[in-house]
Amino acid sequence: MYTNQSDKALGSKARAASSQQEPVPGPSTSGTNQSHQIRAIRDRQASSTLPPPGPRGTPSQEDKARQEAQDRLEAFAIIYQTNVGCRALNATARELFAGAKGQWEPVNLSAVVDEYRKNLPDVPRSEFASIQRMLVNGERCTPTTLASWTQGMVQTAANDTYRAGAKRTTYRAVTMTQSGVVGLARAHQAFNNNINDRASLFTLGQFFSTSISMAEAQAFWGDGVGGLKVLFEMSGASGWQVRLKHQHWQFSGRTRGAHGEGEWLYSPKAVVQVTGVVKRGDHYVVQLQEMAHPRIAPPALPH
Repeated sequence: MYTNQSDKALGSKARAASSQQEPVPGPSTSGTNQSHQIRAIRDRQASSTLPPPGPRGTPSQEDKARQEAQDRLEAFAIIYQTNVGCRALNATARELFAGAKGQWEPVNLSAVVDEYRKNLPDVPRSEFASIQRMLVNGERCTPTTLASWTQGMVQTAANDTYRAGAKRTTYRAVTMTQSGVVGLARAHQAFNNNINDRASLFTLGQFFSTSISMAEAQAFWGDGVGGLKVLFEMSGASGWQVRLKHQHWQFSGRTRGAHGEGEWLYSPKAVVQVTGVVKRGDHYVVQLQEMAHPRIAPPALPH
């Protein structure tokens, strides 16, 4: 899926072998029994639940609700796979879920369509006009209606992607500041000291794109200019398997297989615990375990 490196990064299911692990910058980590702690986390997860897969009711009602959510998420993905759309949606998510005041911006649908035209030159231009009509249901686009529409889309997508499913491990590669890595190391130290320590928890705070392919993840590092290379290993059970019904609108190279099973998108509402931070070669590996949402939301994960 075509994406902005700063907001969307992809990664893989195979873990890189490490001949030597170097200490991370910041606080050192203790040598407590990690396998015991991981088992405790899994036991704790087994006794708690994420939101259910969907509204309860008759099979036909559940199927209808599931299809409606899928249709909403597909409209969301049409915007999210563009650079300009991803930037606006995640800025709005950070405003709504991470307390980042003054960041949000309405989606510029004309810029979204222009990006499609640039990246999909073989698709007839007349078809791109249907994107804007479909997304806004024919409503007149004014700054006020687009602002409200953007916030509504982000809030709805955050709910639709925060549904329980099968457990999986996916990956995300980004560049971060040293202070961000130090913050993650402090959270890991809190986890080592006490697995129930709230200081080890973060809310994702924005839409969190991950993938089963480490090669795709590492491609987003580029030359690493502008920050430290970080690979997130995300173990979770919520999220949405990104797929587009209109395959010819799919930007090439960012999803794998006929159904786009390469990318999993997590909700900004999801909560994670930092269970590992190590240095491997030229990058840091940060292990995240999705947790049930606590009564009070923890701070946003550094991005």
